[in-house]
Amino acid sequence: MAALPGQSAIYAAFDCIRSAATELNQADNLAPLTWPPDVPPPGTEIVSVPDKAAYDLIRIATAYCFLHEVQHIVFCQQEHGLTAWEEELACDRFAEKFLLSGVPDFADEIGELADEILEKRVSGIALAAFVLFEVTAPENWGGTRTHPPIADRLKALFSTVALPPTAYSWNVGAALLIAKWRASGRPLPQFVFADEKDLFEQLVSRIGKITKEEPDGNS
Repeated sequence: MAALPGQSAIYAAFDCIRSAATELNQADNLAPLTWPPDVPPPGTEIVSVPDKAAYDLIRIATAYCFLHEVQHIVFCQQEHGLTAWEEELACDRFAEKFLLSGVPDFADEIGELADEILEKRVSGIALAAFVLFEVTAPENWGGTRTHPPIADRLKALFSTVALPPTAYSWNVGAALLIAKWRASGRPLPQFVFADEKDLFEQLVSRIGKITKEEPDGNS
């Protein structure tokens, strides 16, 4: 993949943005931070198609995270009998269902194709899952007392998505997982896959390998 034309420049731009996001998340003072050149600063009019697409995906991802936390608040007011892991998965399902269940009606309302809206929203949810991955320490990817393993959450989240196996949303999810693999400093194993969904699911199943410490027997 690294040998593809233009790929090194794409990698460099992604690494710059990812580094800036990490600094922003950890900073106590925003004044000394340098805003990444490829990201429109807050308040900037967004005019390019790629920037508009990114903006829409960020809004969907933000909505997903917000809805997940809203369901936690609802559970705090109820006697639900769920374990901590079950509650996390239930909050994931609530946020996903909220964003996806009304797609057909919304598509009719605005005169767009439901499949296109669904692909876009699933891509936004994939971005939200990537953010979750980013803010979770590697030692916690296998689960903690309060949160289930990252792989289990991703499998549960996307197992019921009604998209064809070649939908671009699977490419979005796979690209984000590959980016995470690159960031770990480990070589990416070779994969044999039937379609885009199959690649995504194989990457999810190998999340435990995206570490510097664990040897990879299938490189």
